[in-house]
Amino acid sequence: MKRRARASYGMVIFLIMIFGVDFLVLNKADTVIWSADHLLYGNQWGYLTQYGRLLNVRAMNPEWWRLLTCQFLHSGVLHLFVNGIGLICIGSIVEKRVGAKRFLLCYLLSGIGSALITMFFTYGSVGASGAIFGLAGMLLVFMIRERKQVWSREPIFKRLLILAYLILPNLSGINSIVSHEAGLICGIVAGLLLVGKQENEEKLELN
Repeated sequence: MKRRARASYGMVIFLIMIFGVDFLVLNKADTVIWSADHLLYGNQWGYLTQYGRLLNVRAMNPEWWRLLTCQFLHSGVLHLFVNGIGLICIGSIVEKRVGAKRFLLCYLLSGIGSALITMFFTYGSVGASGAIFGLAGMLLVFMIRERKQVWSREPIFKRLLILAYLILPNLSGINSIVSHEAGLICGIVAGLLLVGKQENEEKLELN
């Protein structure tokens, strides 16, 4: 059965909706919405980001919900755009391979795992990149197990976008590197567990 990437696109739409509410509606008084600062770093003035962003571990207790909420928030239009491209390119491949449920499970587990590590290094951060790098970790598992077939059949432009996404954001500082690599490791672990389970289920169906 050929799977579609509905959950990947649905997640991007959800991220855009969250950003729009925080960016346009739930911002602080006297915010100049269409200023350059707000466009680039806008959700620093949004209430969803204020109460949902990841904090340093010393400030997290008792607000542990931030481990989950931080992965659905973004600091500006460019941040959202880059992560949206990464999520569509990487997420669509993963979802078509394992289905929507396992795609979402990998996204959430990788995002939370990334946040658990990043909170020791950050004083306030948001973004879906830890979760998306987790999906990249799962993709890496596919490439190794399937001898790169899952990668080579994708269009060259899409592969270049994925490589750019995995390299360029790491240049923005230690928080990004920690978040991304922690997410990648979580995704590899999730990939090994979920893909192995899926293969066993497929064997049982054939029998």
